[in-house]
Amino acid sequence: MKTSLGHRFLMRLRQTVSAMTSTWMAIREDANTQSHPHAWQQQRTVYERRLFTYWRQPPVREDELTPSRRRLIEEIRAQTAAANVNNLTRTDAYLRIYLAHPELHWALLAHLVSRNGGWNMTDLRGDAVRPVLSAASQERYFAFLERCNFLIFYDAYPQLLLYAYSKRNHEPVFDLLPCLGVSSFMRAAWETYWEDHCTGPLVIAQIINEQSFIEQRVVQNEVYAPIFQEPSFAAQSLFHLVSVFFPAQSVSGRIVGLYGNRVRDFTSLTERIAVGKSLYALLFPKVSAKHRAKRIRSASTKSRVRGPVSALLRFARTVSHSGSRTDYMPSLFSREKHSDRLYSPALREAWPDSVQAPVEPGDWCHNMEPIQWLNPPEPPPNASLMPRYRERIRLLKKGANAIGPTVRGR
Repeated sequence: MKTSLGHRFLMRLRQTVSAMTSTWMAIREDANTQSHPHAWQQQRTVYERRLFTYWRQPPVREDELTPSRRRLIEEIRAQTAAANVNNLTRTDAYLRIYLAHPELHWALLAHLVSRNGGWNMTDLRGDAVRPVLSAASQERYFAFLERCNFLIFYDAYPQLLLYAYSKRNHEPVFDLLPCLGVSSFMRAAWETYWEDHCTGPLVIAQIINEQSFIEQRVVQNEVYAPIFQEPSFAAQSLFHLVSVFFPAQSVSGRIVGLYGNRVRDFTSLTERIAVGKSLYALLFPKVSAKHRAKRIRSASTKSRVRGPVSALLRFARTVSHSGSRTDYMPSLFSREKHSDRLYSPALREAWPDSVQAPVEPGDWCHNMEPIQWLNPPEPPPNASLMPRYRERIRLLKKGANAIGPTVRGR
């Protein structure tokens, strides 16, 4: 009898401790993602204070650094250049640094978005887009996509490496960010994160930074601006080919849904930032304004995929990025030209590596306006885009068949 009572007492004690631990973990996660509006207001105030301080100080000069700090800068530049060869190398680098430092949520987001960049690049050589684009238009589109992909990595990856170094040595070195051409806005973000470990505001700041970094260098650049006026760009948007898809993979390895969002007006900086924030909320729901963690449900089946991070990360870890849309939907796409499915080549088969022009110098952040975007995001609708996407692909396939194999096989 005493043994039975003691056993029940121990079981209840374990349950109580387990419940308390779960509650504490949830509270800590909420604190780290900063889902409360008041916390975000505090973050904005801290950013303003830091930016005022930076702008009053003279910038750090690289020739004044100690030899060890100069070597660190050179090593980071070398590692960034080695990984900034093409979309495949960039996408892989994002995933590797996320797996090494899972607190870097933006690195996973960047990996998945970069996969989409590769798919968009190969679309230009496949059945989905090539039949309606001239050879010159294909080249212009690729140059635009590659420049965006290159620039974001050029700016963002050194930040991740500098964080990894700081973490390894238990000492922040974010004062070196200006030497790497990184905006003062991100110095404020990293130094704030180092002190409070609040992941949400850091990722939102990274999203604001990446889109602001390419705003003048690409979107407002007269070299690329004409692309947005071409009818073919509107056609791609219509067919969801410029959407950002995150494939969800079940434990059995089956793709059970496509989740994401799309930029309806790429020329709008505000919209690009909003879409980026919504994609982050999809990956990590605890950061969203509505703060409701959900399971991703397949629209075509009753099965559920634990997520969202686990289902999407499972795909990222198990499916190598080739640039072909066969990575996530081999039932609709093929890497072979003569097939009953739409031709979608691998990136290495579609485009050679390109040499990029030097990056335009300068800090995009000159005032406090960007801080207006530092707030919790709204998640996109929690429904699979698979049915609509299949219908768009069906229409494209019908059009490709109507054009004929001669044009498609050029």
